[in-house]
Amino acid sequence: MLGVVDVEAREVEEVFSEPVVRGAVGTPFCAGINRSRVGFSLCDIFPTEVSAAAPKGDGPDLSANVPDGRGSFPHNMAADPPKGGGPDIDGNSAEMSVESTFKLLNFNPRGLRENQAQVDALVESIGRPQIVGITETWHERTNAKISGHHRVSQLDRRKALRGDRGGIALFARDGFEQSVVHIADSKVDERSWHIVHADSGPILLCLWYRPPNVGEIDSVRRFEEELAEYSRHAVAVVAMGDFNVHNIEWLRHSNRNSAEGKLLEQVCCTNGLRQIVSEPTRGAHLLDLVLTDMASGVRSRVIPGIHDDDHKAVLSTVKLAIPSSEPVQRMVYDFKKAKWAELRQLLLNTDWRETLHLEPNAAADAMVNKLLDHVHQCIPTRWITDKIWAHPWLNSACKEALLRKRAAFGTADFPRARDECSRAFMDAYHAYVSKTREELKNLSPSSRGWWRLSGTLLAKAGTKEAIPPLQRDDETWALTPLEKAAELARVFRCSGLSTS
Repeated sequence: MLGVVDVEAREVEEVFSEPVVRGAVGTPFCAGINRSRVGFSLCDIFPTEVSAAAPKGDGPDLSANVPDGRGSFPHNMAADPPKGGGPDIDGNSAEMSVESTFKLLNFNPRGLRENQAQVDALVESIGRPQIVGITETWHERTNAKISGHHRVSQLDRRKALRGDRGGIALFARDGFEQSVVHIADSKVDERSWHIVHADSGPILLCLWYRPPNVGEIDSVRRFEEELAEYSRHAVAVVAMGDFNVHNIEWLRHSNRNSAEGKLLEQVCCTNGLRQIVSEPTRGAHLLDLVLTDMASGVRSRVIPGIHDDDHKAVLSTVKLAIPSSEPVQRMVYDFKKAKWAELRQLLLNTDWRETLHLEPNAAADAMVNKLLDHVHQCIPTRWITDKIWAHPWLNSACKEALLRKRAAFGTADFPRARDECSRAFMDAYHAYVSKTREELKNLSPSSRGWWRLSGTLLAKAGTKEAIPPLQRDDETWALTPLEKAAELARVFRCSGLSTS
């Protein structure tokens, strides 16, 4: 285990010696091999014109930002009008906490037009999620549609024997479409990239249909290249779709270990992505995946599809929060100025026997109070103020930009305020990365401050997870809390240490 710690220390130091570091929401991710160590080319994901959000691939011109004056929060304006002084992510009044909660549906109906009524019924039955990603639309030069949703992007199948098979399309629920911007399509594969302008910062969203071509790995390599290019201006990544890969050690619900499955696992480990779908999605196999670099902000579950003998759907909930908090004051002892000799003498001169006739609880309280009285006499105290934020880079500029974005809700000025808000979050995030890089350079890796700072970098968005992914002896990865606990218990047993 000491060797692992030494390697981890070198990894954190090495990552922060590089010019560009990207991690999940809140902090850069530096968990061993699961770190992000890639350079990014410039890419303008904040178009100044609403038409700039139109797809750039083979599909028709589908503007993601229709200037109709509607807002872009995930609720139906007609059915759920905003209440209060300003809308939160669900359109309701909110305190000055930063929270983003929305749902993603990932589904392969094997023909959208042929199953239009069933797909509409499925989407309606699960509460009309804010974002719906469809793989294998089977559309060619015709517009895909889902009732109550705005088509953000559409890409027809490429290099197929039958042009009416395959294809992908992403939809945003009416009222949410201005928060989802289509930024690019893969030049070769059926894969599209989008930015979700969430209140917690911009999130990169990828939709991918990979045909079941055994041994084909070039598309996986291109996926990693595109991820490096488009994730520069995002604080988190979610990739979903029908990946059609098999990897028994990683996905479990697979019939073999394929080259494309092994490579995708390697790409995920290198870029800090984890796969969060845990059940089969077609027959006994897990083919429809959700990959993300958020530790606890995304949860997925498999739900019935429209055909009993075909693909099931995957419903994911993204919930990120930066809780509002007031500064917390607490009293601490200044041990450097303690009068230890005087305290020792006071304790020796105290008659502790007078508490022995009391009831056990009363005796314990009396002894503690007397002990604290002596401590206060000999050890000076001072007050310190802690300002607790889940994300240390949140500053006043972020909060002010978010307020302006919310104030512009439902107006024609919303796209500008939305992009300004995302820029403010990214500026604060990169400033935090630069500041932390310099602090790490000036600290000794053996110092307490270095480890405290690097420990904050290993924490992810949402619920904090202090333990990074652990690689087992067979080179598989322990990613979930249960897997990490089992692996640590195994190591302790092999080392002769007890976990009890």
